[in-house]
Amino acid sequence: MSQSVPVTLLEWQQFLRGYSDDYLRMATDEEAARLDDVQRENRWLGYEPASEEALRGAEKRLDVRLPPSYRNFLLASNGWRDIDPELSELFRIDEIGWFAEKDPELLTAWTEAGLEGLVEQVKPCLMVSDWSDCAVYWLLDPTTIGPNGEWTAYEWATGDGSYPSPYPSFGALVASARDAFNRWKTHDVIHEQGYQDTEPAPHTRPDDAPLHQVTAADTWPRLMRIDRLDHLVLTVADQDATIDFYTRVLGMGVATSDNGRTALTFGHSKIDLRVAGEDTEVFSAVHPAPGTAELCFVVDTPVLLLIDELREQAGMDIEAGPVGHTGALGPIYSLHLRDPDKNLIKLSNYLD
Repeated sequence: MSQSVPVTLLEWQQFLRGYSDDYLRMATDEEAARLDDVQRENRWLGYEPASEEALRGAEKRLDVRLPPSYRNFLLASNGWRDIDPELSELFRIDEIGWFAEKDPELLTAWTEAGLEGLVEQVKPCLMVSDWSDCAVYWLLDPTTIGPNGEWTAYEWATGDGSYPSPYPSFGALVASARDAFNRWKTHDVIHEQGYQDTEPAPHTRPDDAPLHQVTAADTWPRLMRIDRLDHLVLTVADQDATIDFYTRVLGMGVATSDNGRTALTFGHSKIDLRVAGEDTEVFSAVHPAPGTAELCFVVDTPVLLLIDELREQAGMDIEAGPVGHTGALGPIYSLHLRDPDKNLIKLSNYLD
């Protein structure tokens, strides 16, 4: 059930109390251990309320009047912990600041990458969250103030060049985060109890449901169950360059298929290589072309430890990352690089 959007102080107090109860009821031992004794005892993930005096001081420092839903949130709790599966901390009132001042290096990097439109959108925003392991920011945009005084709120997964996801207010963003948390936790409970095969009733999947929460065909009768991906076919311009990249950088093996096609191998999977322009089989992709693929590989080494090795030993450019997004089984974060055909390669870890 979608959460109502809190705006007033009383609505925030009730909303955050309910959110704390939900979190503590469904938290794993590891998640609960991150909370201090006071938070566990009081069943409250937040902090002491900000004072009106502190609010006015922040508004004077920032030279703005903060939007109603965010202002009343701070009056209910001066910051918050674990408000979203991909976000670690919402700032206290003395920590909030303009994006251009708090993270100018990121804006410079995006400008140099030719993403001036993205920079123009986020540069004037107010940063209200700490940087997370998933490289996600929450921002408030003072250039888009609605008739109710609310600013557009953004959830922005930095590093992949995508634009921030907009919400009509800070309250709407928090309500959406709570919905996502409840869906995510409900999914985990279902799998822990051994109900992986439970399927939703027809036409009940929300349009914005994350990929890992969809169990099977939910709008058509299921004819079969897909067990795993066996292989894929990658069209390349230079087979030797491709083999060098995937074996030297990613550590894959090389094999020859029964039909004589060269294949890259890893685990129980393989990638067949097809050279662009050569005769293709009758049963093949209609428009195969190099550089049109996006491949995500789960690796056993923390990707943060791979950055220097990839740059210095393999001579690779890291295009972005770590970047948070959703994998087949839940939240993951990835390094992005390109193979010789400019296919996007994601090296990923699942979040524990």
